[in-house]
Amino acid sequence: MFRVIPSHHLIASHHLNENKVRIPPHLLNVAPEKILIVPNGGIINMGAYDGTAEASKSYFGKPLCETIVAGDINGDCKVDFSDFAILAAHWLQPGSTINSNSAVKDGIAYYMQTDKPRYHQGDNGRMVYTVRNLGTESVLFRFNDQVQHYFEVTSSGKVIWFVPKFGEPLESSFVLGPNDFKEYSTVWNMIDENGTPFVPSDDLPAIPGTYKATGSLHPISLSPEDQDKYVPVSVQIQVVP
Repeated sequence: MFRVIPSHHLIASHHLNENKVRIPPHLLNVAPEKILIVPNGGIINMGAYDGTAEASKSYFGKPLCETIVAGDINGDCKVDFSDFAILAAHWLQPGSTINSNSAVKDGIAYYMQTDKPRYHQGDNGRMVYTVRNLGTESVLFRFNDQVQHYFEVTSSGKVIWFVPKFGEPLESSFVLGPNDFKEYSTVWNMIDENGTPFVPSDDLPAIPGTYKATGSLHPISLSPEDQDKYVPVSVQIQVVP
C-alpha cells in the first residue's frame, strides 16, 4: 500500500527519494518507500514489488498525465464525451461488480455491460447495451426490421452464441432527445451453440476460459442511412468451473 503526494507539493525544504517534497502532517510517520509522488513518470508503486525499485505498474496501463484533471475518468489526460459516457452509464447505480465498456461517436455514447466479469458454468450472464444521446439535439435511429439490437459471445474470434436469431421485417425507429437513452438487455445461459445456432440438440456448456461479449445496434437491421450508428462495444468475461 502506498500514499500519493501530488507533484505540486514539491518545495525546497525537505528531501525524499531525490525529490524535494513537503510531507503532509498525517504522512510524517509513513516510510519513504511507501510514498509516491505523482505524476512520477506514470509509475505506480504497487503490486508484488510494492516499495522496491522494481515497482512499475502503470496507471490505466499507460503513463500518468502530467496534469491530472478532475473528471478524467478513463485516464486519457482530457475530459470529454468518453468520460461523460462512463459517468452517465453509472449515474445513481449502487456499488456493484458490473463489468463495462463504452464508446462515443458523433455525440452518441454506446455502452456495454455484463452484471459480472466472472461466471461459473451454468450461471446466467445478464448483458445490457445502452445508447445515450450526449448532444443538445434529438437524434433519429431507423431500422428495416423490428429487431434493433444484437448481442454475441465469441471465443478466440469464433461466435459461439448470439441473439436475436429471428427478425420481423417491419420498419421501426426511435428518437433520442438530449441525454435520453435506450437500453437493450439479454441473458446468456453459458451455452456454446457449437456452430449450429438453430439446432439446440447439439448445444454444449461453455467450457472454462475467456470470452468476449459484444453488444450493438443490429448491423443488418439498421437502415442504410444510419449505418454509422453501428458501434459494437465489447467486454471480456471469464467462465470458471
